[in-house]
Amino acid sequence: MAMLGRWTKQPGETLAYPVDYVDWLAERPGNAIASYTVSADAGIGVASHVKIGAIITVLLSGGTSGVSYKVTITVTTDLTQEVKESEFVVKVKEI
Repeated sequence: MAMLGRWTKQPGETLAYPVDYVDWLAERPGNAIASYTVSADAGIGVASHVKIGAIITVLLSGGTSGVSYKVTITVTTDLTQEVKESEFVVKVKEI
């Protein structure tokens, strides 16, 4: 799995987190994202998600201050049926 990074949000915020697969797909000529899933640790809300081209954007809401949540995106390519898991962590912190 590829760790994409760590971000911080407040409990009352609903924020978008875009994940760019352009470079990864460029190494796989002829492939595109055929399907994907998004999952997150219990306690943070996945309000929505969308794929535009090779970018998947996850909209997260809620969470408990002081808790870190892992978000996983699993992508499957259309031509070669490769499966890639990418993760990022969001720490919720009331400021």
